[in-house]
Amino acid sequence: MRNTSFVFIASSLFITAAAIISSCNKKDSPSPASEPVFSSFSPAEAAEGASVIISGNNFPEDKTKSIVKFNGIAAIVTDAQKTELTVTVPDGATTGKITVAIDDKKLISATDFKVNPGAPIVSAFTPEKGDANTEITITGKRFVNGCKVYFGGIAATTVTYISATSLKARVPENALTGKIKVTSDALESFSAKDFTAAPRITAVSTFNDIEGAEILITGANFNTVKAQNTIKFGTGNATAEEITAVSPTEIKVKAPVAGTDGKITVTVAGLTATTGNDFIYKPSITDFTPKYGERGTAVTLTGKRFGDNPLVTINSITARITSKSETEIRFTIPDNEAVTGDQFTLKSKFTTLVTDEMFEVTNIWKKINDGNNQILRLPVSFVWNNKIYYGLGGSTYGFPSSTFNVYNPSTNTWSSGPTLPAADREGATAVAYGNKIYIGGGLSDKYLYDWWEYTPSAPEATAWKKLADLPYSGTDYPGYTISFVVKNRIFEGLGTNCSSLFEYFPATDTWSTSIYPSTGPRTQAVSFVKNNVAYIGGGVKYASSVRDFYAFDPEAYPTAHIIQELPGGPAESSPVFEMNGDTYLMNQKSLYRFNAIPETWTLIANYSTPIAIQKIHTINNRVYGIGSKHQVYEYIPNK
Repeated sequence: MRNTSFVFIASSLFITAAAIISSCNKKDSPSPASEPVFSSFSPAEAAEGASVIISGNNFPEDKTKSIVKFNGIAAIVTDAQKTELTVTVPDGATTGKITVAIDDKKLISATDFKVNPGAPIVSAFTPEKGDANTEITITGKRFVNGCKVYFGGIAATTVTYISATSLKARVPENALTGKIKVTSDALESFSAKDFTAAPRITAVSTFNDIEGAEILITGANFNTVKAQNTIKFGTGNATAEEITAVSPTEIKVKAPVAGTDGKITVTVAGLTATTGNDFIYKPSITDFTPKYGERGTAVTLTGKRFGDNPLVTINSITARITSKSETEIRFTIPDNEAVTGDQFTLKSKFTTLVTDEMFEVTNIWKKINDGNNQILRLPVSFVWNNKIYYGLGGSTYGFPSSTFNVYNPSTNTWSSGPTLPAADREGATAVAYGNKIYIGGGLSDKYLYDWWEYTPSAPEATAWKKLADLPYSGTDYPGYTISFVVKNRIFEGLGTNCSSLFEYFPATDTWSTSIYPSTGPRTQAVSFVKNNVAYIGGGVKYASSVRDFYAFDPEAYPTAHIIQELPGGPAESSPVFEMNGDTYLMNQKSLYRFNAIPETWTLIANYSTPIAIQKIHTINNRVYGIGSKHQVYEYIPNK
């Protein structure tokens, strides 16, 4: 038992001691990160007595601690820094490896150093950088009259021999950053350090782009370390983050946020290259507000670098700019009939930009179909199955028509429609009742009294039915009359010399024997029904335009009573429509809304020129106006 315990204790002490010794050894050993490293040497070849720079890391800064040999021949270390050693090629050196011994560590060059016996020696030069034509003084040994000098491989423009130890040379136009080489006969020598030639810009990918766009600068003598290149656009520097890539011949840089219009410059080691052309920043658009409004609405366009003389257009019409800055332009939507809503176009600084979104102009009639150029004068129209039937009326050459065309809003197209199986005419009237349309009256070469029933859902051959004639007599004529349905009763009337309304009874195909007193004779009157009351007025009375306006309820007051004049100028066949439960009147170049309680009108819009709309219909709460040549307009209401 005692022996076993002793052995166990002794073993434990041994293991502990070993661990302590191992720990101490690990602590005293240099870490891999602090070991010396031999990376390269420069120049690659030289004569005896020339200086050579050995580059690396973790060299002792005491020059006696590094032993350098050229193919086994010891060299003198003249300067020692952590990242480089400066040594002199020893006498008797031959081509071979360079070795560096530091303590027990021996470093060997990857390539041979070439010894050029008898070659000139470049010991130093001043200044160490310069532009083209800068005079450089080179000191060394074994210079002769006729030596040639090269800056990064490019021959100097002039070389002046001073002595065997001194030369003067001028930097050539296309000099490259690199070693200075001096040649004598077939022998050559290189400087240990690089000469820094001025940067050159030979090309720029574009001189006109937006802020943040990547620009490629091509040239020479750029520094491969980003931070060693100072790049300016105008007066503003590019940040380190905006410089995306560098090489001796290329720089990729984003057009800096701090930049201004002007020259592009690249500065390396205090030497600057400048472009001949100015870089001009393109403007950019961020947004605009509001997104919709009437003509005359104030709009604000935001973005960057708008410049001093921006031009904003919509529908090719120039907007009036009220204020401008580099980041904001304020303008008003032009009060021009051609402005119906579109993207904004900005022209500035040789650039044309178009907004992504459209501005919607409201409270206007926007043409959506150019029509077919077939003129109809005083036509009739009605809606069935969400389509507009538009026809009859006088033609381009004065000849009336008996046909209809059909407009389909869902496809924005016209097609041929039905034909009235009777005389051609203009100034007829039409009214929808149930699933049928009642059409009649008008004028061809004479007044027409016929009255027809049309069933749009029936085949064309059986769709038309002749009914009892209109009950006009004497000098009252059914020309340019009105018709409407109020309280489920059909009325037709007013016309040439006629001041009466007649009631039609579909069940018996008869007309009323009693005549409802009305508003006095008139043609091309305005009529609509609101809250079970018919409103009638305007038109032409004995060749003069009139604006008197009446309410007619066939049950409460069979005699129409005047309420007020129609608004605006003469109202002759002025179209009326419903939208969102309200009634509107389009009178020449003005749009009014009717207020049933009280019975008044409110001006909604005044347009600069009259809009040639003859009939207006509402389909799925969208309002369509038909012009005299089958043009189609859509009313864009305020929001």
